[in-house]
Amino acid sequence: MLVSALDQIAASIVIYDSDLLAIHWNAGFERAFPSLIPDFENGKSMPEMIAQSYRDGTIQSDMTDTEIDCFVDGLIEKMRDGTSPTRTVRLGAGQAFEARDFKVGANNYASIRVDVTRLQDQQDTIADQAKRLEIVNGQLQSFAFIAAHDLRAPLYQQQALMGFIVEDMAEARITVPPEVQANWTVIEALSGRMMVLIKDLLAFAQAEVKDQPKDLVSPSKRLEDIVALVNQKAGFEVVIAPDMPEVLVNATAFDTVMRNLISNGIKHHDKQKGRVTVRGQVDGAFVRISVEDDGVGIPSQHIGTIFEPFKRLSASGDGIGLGLAHIKKTVEAWGGSVSVTPLMPRGSVFAITIPNHRLTLISS
Repeated sequence: MLVSALDQIAASIVIYDSDLLAIHWNAGFERAFPSLIPDFENGKSMPEMIAQSYRDGTIQSDMTDTEIDCFVDGLIEKMRDGTSPTRTVRLGAGQAFEARDFKVGANNYASIRVDVTRLQDQQDTIADQAKRLEIVNGQLQSFAFIAAHDLRAPLYQQQALMGFIVEDMAEARITVPPEVQANWTVIEALSGRMMVLIKDLLAFAQAEVKDQPKDLVSPSKRLEDIVALVNQKAGFEVVIAPDMPEVLVNATAFDTVMRNLISNGIKHHDKQKGRVTVRGQVDGAFVRISVEDDGVGIPSQHIGTIFEPFKRLSASGDGIGLGLAHIKKTVEAWGGSVSVTPLMPRGSVFAITIPNHRLTLISS
C-alpha cells in the first residue's frame, strides 16, 4: 500500500539505505529520470549520482569538477545532520525541480524531486517582465525629462515675446478689437497652463531622490514658510500642529511634497470656506505626517488609483495629474509610503510615512 501510494505522488522519490544506495524509487522517478535507473540498478550511490548528473549536463551547472565534488560533499554532510536545504535545480532539457534530500528514520535517507517547471517559468516570465518594465520606465522618465526640458526654453521665449508685444502696443497706444483681446487672453492662459504642465513633468522625471543630500527638518517650523507659498483662497485656514517630530529628508523635496498636499486640500475643496490641518507623530519605525481636509473627499472607486501618473483629482484646475504620482515616487525613494483615507461624513486624510531617523541612529 505504501509503495502504491508513493507511485501516485506527483513527485520523484528515492529511498536509500545507510550507505546511500538506492533501495526503492517510485514510478514518478522512473518517468522523470529514466536514464538514471540503470545506474541505480548497478549500485551507484546517491553522491555518485548527484555528481554525475552535474557533470554530464543532466542538471544545468557552470561548476568545475572540483567545485562539484565540494558541493556534493557539503550536501551529503548537511543531509546526514538534518540541515539540508530545499534547492531548485534545472535540467539541461529545461525542466525545473525543487530538490530535497533528508534523513528518514534511524538508518535511511530519501530524495524528493518535485517538478516546478511551470511555476519556475512563471517566475522567470515575471522577472523578465519586471526587468523590461524597469527599462521602459527609465526610458519614459528620460523622455519626459528631455521633452519637458526642451519645451521649456521656447515657451519661456514665447511668454517673453508676448510681454514685449503688450508693452510695445501700450507705448504705441495701439488698441485692438474686443474679440482680439479675448483671444489674446486665451493665448496667455494656455501659455501659462503649458508652463505648469512642463514643470509637473520635470518634477516627476527628477523625483529620484535616493542620492540627494538629506537635512534634519523640523516640519512645524518649515511648514509655516511652505504655507506662505501656497495659493490660499479667501476663507480657508491651514492649521499646523506644533512640535512635530524631526525628519531626515531632502529639504527641497520635502517642501514640494507638503506644498502639493496642502495645495490639493484647498484647490479641490468644494466649499467657499474650509480648513486643512497638518499633524505629525512617531508611528513605530516611522514618522507619520498627515494632511487632513474637510472637502468633498475622494470617491471610493478612485482610492486605489489616485497615486498613479496622469490620474487627476478633478477635471478642473491646472496640471496633468502628476502631483500625487510625484509625491508617491519621492516618499517611496525615502523608504516611506503615502496613503489616503476617506473621512466621514466628508473630507480625507493624505498621509506620508518617513523612516524615523532616531531609530536609525540608535541601531547604528
